[in-house]
Amino acid sequence: MDPGSELVVRHQIIDAGLRVVGWYHSHPTFRPDPSIIDIENQTAYQTLFRDNDGSEEPFVGAIVGPYDPELPGPVSVFNWFYVGKSVVDRGHPKRLVIEPMSDAMLPLEEREMLLHLLDTTCGHPHSAALEEAWRPSSTELRSLKMAVSLARRMPWLVAPAEGSDEPVGVPSCGASDCTAASEPTTLPLPSGERDAEFESIDKQIPAADLLAGKRAVQDPLLAALGSRFSAGVFKAGSDGELADVHALERVYAAYFMQWEDSFLPRQPH
Repeated sequence: MDPGSELVVRHQIIDAGLRVVGWYHSHPTFRPDPSIIDIENQTAYQTLFRDNDGSEEPFVGAIVGPYDPELPGPVSVFNWFYVGKSVVDRGHPKRLVIEPMSDAMLPLEEREMLLHLLDTTCGHPHSAALEEAWRPSSTELRSLKMAVSLARRMPWLVAPAEGSDEPVGVPSCGASDCTAASEPTTLPLPSGERDAEFESIDKQIPAADLLAGKRAVQDPLLAALGSRFSAGVFKAGSDGELADVHALERVYAAYFMQWEDSFLPRQPH
C-alpha cells in the first residue's frame, strides 16, 4: 500500500472507532510459511501496535496460500502466526490456533465489496486467469477453486436443518486451518437433465451434503460469482443462466462429503 493510501485508511479506521489487530498477505504459488522479511515485518508491527502499558502486543499475521501446488485439495490455506515477545522467541514465528466464529450469512456490504474487487481486478495484466486450471496436476479451474474455497468457509451452508439440532455437513475446524483431502474425481459429474445419472449419484452422497450443495448454489455470493464465469461447471446456457444448476449442486455436495472425513490441519514446516 502506498503511503498516501495508508494515511487515508488510518483515518478511516480511527473515525470508525476501530483498531488494527493484524495484517495479511499472500504467497500465491508456494507454501504460506513466514519468510525472514515476514518475521521482521510482524515483529515491527507488534512493536508499533503495542498496548500503552507496553506489556501486550495484540497484533497477528496471516499468510494466504491460494495456489500452493502441495495443497491436498482446492481449499486455500490461511497460516496465522505471531512472534514471541521473549528474547529467546524473537525472530521465531509461532503458529496460532484460531477459533472461528460462525455467522448466519455474509452481510450485503461485504458481499458487494468482494464482487466489486473481483470486477475491478479481473482485467489486470497480473491477475490470475480464473478459467484456467489452478495447477498442472488438476482439472479444476481457478473459478471453481475460488467458489469451493469460499463454500468451505461458509458455516451457514452446513447449519442445522430447520427443526433439527443436527449439523447438515462439516463442522468448523479448531486448528489454524483445514483443507480438503483431494478433489472429488471419483464421482461422475453429470451434464444436462440426466435424471437417471442424478439418481445414481445421489445414492453416493448423504442427504445432508446434497442439502449443503443446494444451499451453496443458492448463496448470493456464490451465485454472483458463478454468473461471472462461463467455463467448466459455471458454463452458461443460451439465456445466460447456469446451464445445469442441478449438476453444480452435486459438485458442491461432493466436496462437502469429502470434507466430513478429511480434516487435515496445515502442518508447520
